[in-house]
Amino acid sequence: MSTSLMPPLPPTFNSLSPAAGPNDLCQMADVIDWLPSLGQQGANAVNSPWATNRIPRLIRACSAGILGFLRRDTLNPVAINEIRNGSGSNRMALRNWPVISVQAVIAGNVVVPPSPPWSLLGIQYGWVCDGYTVAVANGYGNGPVGGTVGGAGNVAYGAPGGLAGFCPYGFPRGFQNIQIAYTYGFGCQYAITGVSLSNPSGTIPWNGTTVTLTLQIVTPPSSTNPLFIPQTGQTVTISGVVPDAYNGQVVILNVNGNTISYAIPATAPDPGVYESGGSVLAGMIPDDIQQACIELVAQKCARSQHIDQDTLSYGQGQTTSYQRVAIPRETQFALERYKLMPVLEI
Repeated sequence: MSTSLMPPLPPTFNSLSPAAGPNDLCQMADVIDWLPSLGQQGANAVNSPWATNRIPRLIRACSAGILGFLRRDTLNPVAINEIRNGSGSNRMALRNWPVISVQAVIAGNVVVPPSPPWSLLGIQYGWVCDGYTVAVANGYGNGPVGGTVGGAGNVAYGAPGGLAGFCPYGFPRGFQNIQIAYTYGFGCQYAITGVSLSNPSGTIPWNGTTVTLTLQIVTPPSSTNPLFIPQTGQTVTISGVVPDAYNGQVVILNVNGNTISYAIPATAPDPGVYESGGSVLAGMIPDDIQQACIELVAQKCARSQHIDQDTLSYGQGQTTSYQRVAIPRETQFALERYKLMPVLEI
Protein backbone atom coordinates (compact mmCIF):
# COMPACT_ATOMS: atom_id res chain seq x y z
CA MET A 1 0.00 0.00 0.00
CA SER A 2 1.28 3.47 -0.80
CA THR A 3 0.01 6.99 -0.50
CA SER A 4 1.17 9.89 -2.59
CA LEU A 5 1.36 13.63 -2.23
CA MET A 6 1.18 14.74 -5.84
CA PRO A 7 2.59 18.19 -6.66
CA PRO A 8 1.82 19.87 -9.99
CA LEU A 9 3.70 17.86 -12.59
CA PRO A 10 6.22 19.80 -14.68
CA PRO A 11 5.84 19.25 -18.44
CA THR A 12 8.63 17.23 -20.02
CA PHE A 13 10.87 18.79 -22.64
CA ASN A 14 9.06 16.97 -25.45
CA SER A 15 5.71 18.55 -24.57
CA LEU A 16 6.30 22.10 -25.75
CA SER A 17 3.51 22.42 -28.30
CA PRO A 18 0.60 24.55 -26.99
CA ALA A 19 -1.80 21.78 -28.00
CA ALA A 20 0.28 19.07 -26.32
CA GLY A 21 -0.73 17.43 -23.08
CA PRO A 22 1.59 17.16 -20.06
CA ASN A 23 2.04 13.44 -20.67
CA ASP A 24 2.48 13.47 -24.46
CA LEU A 25 5.49 11.29 -25.29
CA CYS A 26 6.23 12.89 -28.66
CA GLN A 27 5.33 15.94 -30.69
CA MET A 28 3.51 16.40 -33.96
CA ALA A 29 6.79 17.45 -35.61
CA ASP A 30 8.31 14.09 -34.60
CA VAL A 31 5.54 12.17 -36.39
CA ILE A 32 5.76 14.37 -39.50
CA ASP A 33 9.50 13.77 -39.63
CA TRP A 34 8.91 10.00 -39.37
CA LEU A 35 6.19 10.02 -42.05
CA PRO A 36 7.59 12.18 -44.89
CA SER A 37 4.33 11.94 -46.83
CA LEU A 38 2.71 14.25 -44.27
CA GLY A 39 5.09 17.01 -45.30
CA GLN A 40 3.90 16.89 -48.91
CA GLN A 41 0.99 18.73 -50.44
CA GLY A 42 -2.35 16.98 -50.64
CA ALA A 43 -5.22 15.71 -48.52
CA ASN A 44 -2.88 14.23 -45.92
CA ALA A 45 -0.42 17.14 -45.79
CA VAL A 46 0.71 18.53 -42.46
CA ASN A 47 -1.52 21.61 -42.82
CA SER A 48 -4.60 19.60 -43.74
CA PRO A 49 -7.47 18.97 -41.27
CA TRP A 50 -6.56 15.27 -41.41
CA ALA A 51 -3.17 15.99 -39.86
CA THR A 52 -3.96 18.91 -37.58
CA ASN A 53 -7.04 17.23 -36.09
CA ARG A 54 -6.06 13.58 -35.92
CA ILE A 55 -2.35 13.50 -35.13
CA PRO A 56 -2.55 15.41 -31.79
CA ARG A 57 -5.44 13.15 -30.78
CA LEU A 58 -3.47 10.05 -31.76
CA ILE A 59 -0.42 11.30 -29.83
CA ARG A 60 -2.50 11.70 -26.67
CA ALA A 61 -4.15 8.30 -27.12
CA CYS A 62 -0.90 6.47 -27.89
CA SER A 63 0.90 8.20 -25.01
CA ALA A 64 -1.85 7.10 -22.63
CA GLY A 65 -1.69 3.57 -24.05
CA ILE A 66 2.08 3.37 -23.58
CA LEU A 67 1.83 4.66 -20.01
CA GLY A 68 -0.84 2.03 -19.33
CA PHE A 69 1.40 -0.69 -20.79
CA LEU A 70 4.23 0.53 -18.54
CA ARG A 71 1.89 0.63 -15.52
CA ARG A 72 2.84 4.26 -14.98
CA ASP A 73 0.73 7.39 -14.53
CA THR A 74 3.44 9.66 -15.90
CA LEU A 75 7.13 9.79 -16.79
CA ASN A 76 7.48 13.18 -15.11
CA PRO A 77 9.21 13.46 -11.73
CA VAL A 78 6.74 12.80 -8.90
CA ALA A 79 7.14 13.14 -5.12
CA ILE A 80 5.58 10.29 -3.13
CA ASN A 81 5.39 9.13 0.48
CA GLU A 82 5.40 5.33 0.36
CA ILE A 83 4.11 3.46 3.41
CA ARG A 84 5.17 -0.18 3.63
CA ASN A 85 5.21 -3.24 5.86
CA GLY A 86 8.59 -3.91 7.48
CA SER A 87 10.03 -7.30 6.48
CA GLY A 88 12.92 -7.58 8.93
CA SER A 89 15.58 -7.22 6.20
CA ASN A 90 17.89 -4.29 5.65
CA ARG A 91 16.79 -3.68 2.03
CA MET A 92 13.45 -2.66 0.51
CA ALA A 93 12.54 -2.53 -3.20
CA LEU A 94 10.53 0.60 -3.93
CA ARG A 95 7.33 0.46 -5.94
CA ASN A 96 8.47 3.17 -8.34
CA TRP A 97 11.75 3.76 -10.19
CA PRO A 98 14.09 5.28 -11.19
CA VAL A 99 14.57 7.17 -7.93
CA ILE A 100 15.85 10.71 -8.40
CA SER A 101 16.22 11.59 -4.72
CA VAL A 102 15.20 10.35 -1.27
CA GLN A 103 13.87 12.89 1.20
CA ALA A 104 13.24 10.76 4.31
CA VAL A 105 13.40 7.18 5.61
CA ILE A 106 11.46 6.32 8.78
CA ALA A 107 11.71 2.81 10.25
CA GLY A 108 9.25 2.27 13.07
CA ASN A 109 9.32 5.63 14.81
CA VAL A 110 13.00 6.34 14.08
CA VAL A 111 14.18 8.74 11.38
CA VAL A 112 17.10 7.02 9.64
CA PRO A 113 19.75 9.51 8.42
CA PRO A 114 21.42 9.22 5.03
CA SER A 115 24.72 7.37 5.08
CA PRO A 116 27.62 9.84 4.87
CA PRO A 117 29.69 9.85 1.66
CA TRP A 118 32.15 6.97 1.44
CA SER A 119 35.47 7.61 3.13
CA LEU A 120 38.42 5.64 4.45
CA LEU A 121 36.09 4.54 7.25
CA GLY A 122 33.96 2.68 4.69
CA ILE A 123 30.20 2.77 4.40
CA GLN A 124 28.81 4.28 7.59
CA TYR A 125 25.42 3.89 9.21
CA GLY A 126 22.41 5.32 7.36
CA TRP A 127 20.23 4.72 4.33
CA VAL A 128 21.65 4.29 0.82
CA CYS A 129 19.75 4.14 -2.48
CA ASP A 130 20.75 2.62 -5.82
CA GLY A 131 17.87 4.06 -7.84
CA TYR A 132 15.62 1.04 -7.27
CA THR A 133 15.97 0.02 -3.62
CA VAL A 134 16.66 1.65 -0.27
CA ALA A 135 18.91 -0.16 2.18
CA VAL A 136 20.02 0.62 5.72
CA ALA A 137 23.79 0.23 5.91
CA ASN A 138 25.13 -1.16 9.19
CA GLY A 139 28.39 0.73 9.00
CA TYR A 140 31.70 -0.98 9.56
CA GLY A 141 31.72 -3.62 12.26
CA ASN A 142 28.20 -4.42 13.42
CA GLY A 143 26.99 -0.86 13.78
CA PRO A 144 27.83 2.82 13.81
CA VAL A 145 31.01 4.16 15.38
CA GLY A 146 31.20 3.10 19.00
CA GLY A 147 27.98 1.10 18.67
CA THR A 148 27.04 -2.26 20.08
CA VAL A 149 24.40 -4.59 18.74
CA GLY A 150 21.17 -4.21 20.66
CA GLY A 151 17.99 -6.23 20.70
CA ALA A 152 14.98 -6.32 18.39
CA GLY A 153 16.93 -5.26 15.32
CA ASN A 154 18.40 -2.13 16.83
CA VAL A 155 21.89 -0.79 17.37
CA ALA A 156 22.74 1.17 20.52
CA TYR A 157 24.97 4.05 19.54
CA GLY A 158 26.43 7.29 20.79
CA ALA A 159 24.50 10.04 19.00
CA PRO A 160 25.89 13.52 18.32
CA GLY A 161 25.96 15.67 21.44
CA GLY A 162 26.62 12.69 23.67
CA LEU A 163 23.03 11.48 23.62
CA ALA A 164 22.31 7.78 23.41
CA GLY A 165 19.59 6.21 21.31
CA PHE A 166 18.57 3.23 19.23
CA CYS A 167 18.92 2.99 15.47
CA PRO A 168 17.30 0.23 13.40
CA TYR A 169 19.86 -1.46 11.16
CA GLY A 170 17.08 -2.70 8.90
CA PHE A 171 13.34 -2.46 8.39
CA PRO A 172 11.85 -4.13 11.51
CA ARG A 173 8.89 -6.41 10.97
CA GLY A 174 5.55 -4.71 11.35
CA PHE A 175 2.42 -3.53 9.58
CA GLN A 176 2.60 -0.13 7.85
CA ASN A 177 5.59 0.82 10.01
CA ILE A 178 7.95 2.01 7.26
CA GLN A 179 7.76 5.37 5.49
CA ILE A 180 10.00 6.36 2.61
CA ALA A 181 9.56 9.78 1.00
CA TYR A 182 11.23 10.07 -2.38
CA THR A 183 11.03 11.57 -5.86
CA TYR A 184 10.97 9.24 -8.83
CA GLY A 185 10.60 9.61 -12.57
CA PHE A 186 12.73 10.42 -15.58
CA GLY A 187 14.82 13.52 -15.15
CA CYS A 188 17.81 15.00 -13.40
CA GLN A 189 18.17 17.02 -10.23
CA TYR A 190 20.67 19.85 -9.98
CA ALA A 191 21.88 21.72 -6.91
CA ILE A 192 21.92 25.51 -7.19
CA THR A 193 25.38 26.78 -6.33
CA GLY A 194 24.94 30.43 -7.34
CA VAL A 195 22.34 33.00 -8.40
CA SER A 196 22.77 36.29 -10.23
CA LEU A 197 20.22 38.90 -11.36
CA SER A 198 20.43 41.11 -14.44
CA ASN A 199 18.48 43.76 -12.52
CA PRO A 200 19.83 43.58 -8.95
CA SER A 201 17.45 43.06 -6.06
CA GLY A 202 16.49 46.28 -4.35
CA THR A 203 16.46 48.32 -7.57
CA ILE A 204 13.71 50.95 -7.51
CA PRO A 205 11.49 50.84 -9.41
CA TRP A 206 11.56 47.03 -9.75
CA ASN A 207 10.51 46.00 -13.27
CA GLY A 208 11.47 42.35 -13.45
CA THR A 209 14.79 40.73 -14.28
CA THR A 210 16.52 37.71 -15.73
CA VAL A 211 17.71 35.19 -13.15
CA THR A 212 20.78 33.09 -13.92
CA LEU A 213 21.34 29.91 -11.88
CA THR A 214 24.62 28.04 -11.65
CA LEU A 215 23.92 24.30 -11.41
CA GLN A 216 25.72 21.17 -10.28
CA ILE A 217 24.38 17.70 -11.18
CA VAL A 218 23.10 15.67 -8.22
CA THR A 219 21.30 12.70 -9.77
CA PRO A 220 23.77 9.98 -10.83
CA PRO A 221 23.12 9.12 -14.50
CA SER A 222 22.10 5.52 -15.23
CA SER A 223 21.12 3.36 -18.18
CA THR A 224 17.41 3.99 -17.51
CA ASN A 225 17.81 7.65 -16.56
CA PRO A 226 20.69 9.07 -18.61
CA LEU A 227 22.28 12.45 -18.06
CA PHE A 228 19.98 15.14 -19.42
CA ILE A 229 20.98 18.75 -19.94
CA PRO A 230 18.19 21.34 -19.54
CA GLN A 231 17.26 22.95 -22.83
CA THR A 232 15.87 26.29 -23.91
CA GLY A 233 12.07 26.27 -23.73
CA GLN A 234 11.89 23.51 -21.11
CA THR A 235 9.81 23.97 -17.98
CA VAL A 236 11.68 23.04 -14.79
CA THR A 237 10.81 23.14 -11.08
CA ILE A 238 12.88 25.18 -8.62
CA SER A 239 12.55 24.41 -4.92
CA GLY A 240 14.36 24.92 -1.63
CA VAL A 241 15.70 28.41 -2.36
CA VAL A 242 15.80 31.01 0.40
CA PRO A 243 14.03 33.40 -0.12
CA ASP A 244 10.98 31.49 -1.33
CA ALA A 245 10.12 33.92 -4.16
CA TYR A 246 12.65 32.15 -6.43
CA ASN A 247 10.84 28.82 -6.16
CA GLY A 248 8.25 27.44 -8.59
CA GLN A 249 7.96 26.33 -12.21
CA VAL A 250 9.87 28.43 -14.73
CA VAL A 251 10.62 28.29 -18.46
CA ILE A 252 14.30 28.29 -19.43
CA LEU A 253 15.26 31.20 -21.68
CA ASN A 254 18.92 30.31 -22.16
CA VAL A 255 21.42 27.55 -21.37
CA ASN A 256 25.13 28.35 -21.21
CA GLY A 257 27.42 25.63 -19.90
CA ASN A 258 26.33 24.87 -16.35
CA THR A 259 23.99 27.87 -16.07
CA ILE A 260 20.36 28.40 -17.00
CA SER A 261 18.38 31.64 -17.15
CA TYR A 262 14.72 32.47 -16.73
CA ALA A 263 12.69 35.67 -16.47
CA ILE A 264 10.79 37.09 -13.51
CA PRO A 265 7.73 38.98 -14.80
CA ALA A 266 7.78 42.74 -14.41
CA THR A 267 4.55 42.48 -12.40
CA ALA A 268 6.15 40.12 -9.84
CA PRO A 269 7.58 41.59 -6.63
CA ASP A 270 11.31 41.86 -6.01
CA PRO A 271 12.36 38.33 -4.84
CA GLY A 272 15.06 39.70 -2.55
CA VAL A 273 18.76 38.85 -2.39
CA TYR A 274 19.57 35.15 -2.83
CA GLU A 275 20.57 33.64 0.50
CA SER A 276 21.12 29.91 0.18
CA GLY A 277 20.04 26.46 -0.97
CA GLY A 278 17.84 25.31 -3.77
CA SER A 279 17.63 22.66 -6.47
CA VAL A 280 16.31 22.37 -10.02
CA LEU A 281 14.32 19.34 -11.21
CA ALA A 282 14.30 18.85 -14.99
CA GLY A 283 12.06 16.19 -16.51
CA MET A 284 12.83 14.24 -19.67
CA ILE A 285 11.56 11.46 -21.93
CA PRO A 286 14.02 8.65 -22.71
CA ASP A 287 14.80 8.54 -26.43
CA ASP A 288 13.59 4.97 -26.93
CA ILE A 289 10.21 5.69 -25.29
CA GLN A 290 9.79 8.79 -27.46
CA GLN A 291 10.63 6.79 -30.59
CA ALA A 292 8.22 4.01 -29.54
CA CYS A 293 5.42 6.57 -29.32
CA ILE A 294 6.32 8.02 -32.75
CA GLU A 295 6.17 4.56 -34.34
CA LEU A 296 2.89 3.68 -32.62
CA VAL A 297 1.28 6.91 -33.85
CA ALA A 298 2.65 6.22 -37.34
CA GLN A 299 1.18 2.71 -37.25
CA LYS A 300 -2.27 4.04 -36.39
CA CYS A 301 -2.02 6.74 -39.06
CA ALA A 302 -1.28 4.10 -41.70
CA ARG A 303 -3.83 1.64 -40.31
CA SER A 304 -6.65 4.18 -40.70
CA GLN A 305 -6.29 3.66 -44.47
CA HIS A 306 -6.92 -0.11 -44.30
CA ILE A 307 -8.98 -0.87 -41.17
CA ASP A 308 -9.96 -4.57 -40.94
CA GLN A 309 -8.11 -5.36 -44.17
CA ASP A 310 -5.77 -8.36 -43.99
CA THR A 311 -4.40 -8.35 -47.53
CA LEU A 312 -4.64 -6.35 -50.72
CA SER A 313 -4.30 -8.04 -54.12
CA TYR A 314 -3.22 -6.10 -57.20
CA GLY A 315 -3.48 -8.96 -59.65
CA GLN A 316 -0.58 -10.53 -61.51
CA GLY A 317 0.44 -12.25 -58.29
CA GLN A 318 1.11 -9.07 -56.29
CA THR A 319 -0.31 -9.10 -52.76
CA THR A 320 0.20 -6.75 -49.80
CA SER A 321 -0.28 -8.16 -46.28
CA TYR A 322 -0.69 -6.13 -43.07
CA GLN A 323 0.34 -6.93 -39.52
CA ARG A 324 -2.62 -6.97 -37.16
CA VAL A 325 -1.06 -6.34 -33.77
CA ALA A 326 -1.96 -3.81 -31.07
CA ILE A 327 1.69 -2.74 -30.61
CA PRO A 328 4.46 -3.34 -33.16
CA ARG A 329 6.90 -5.94 -31.87
CA GLU A 330 9.89 -3.61 -32.03
CA THR A 331 7.93 -0.99 -30.07
CA GLN A 332 6.97 -3.47 -27.35
CA PHE A 333 10.58 -4.67 -27.17
CA ALA A 334 11.77 -1.10 -26.51
CA LEU A 335 9.18 -0.53 -23.78
CA GLU A 336 9.58 -3.75 -21.79
CA ARG A 337 12.58 -2.54 -19.78
CA TYR A 338 10.60 0.43 -18.39
CA LYS A 339 7.58 -1.54 -17.16
CA LEU A 340 6.80 -1.27 -13.44
CA MET A 341 6.37 -4.70 -11.88
CA PRO A 342 4.37 -5.35 -8.68
CA VAL A 343 6.37 -5.39 -5.45
CA LEU A 344 5.10 -8.10 -3.09
CA GLU A 345 5.02 -7.62 0.66
CA ILE A 346 6.55 -10.48 2.66
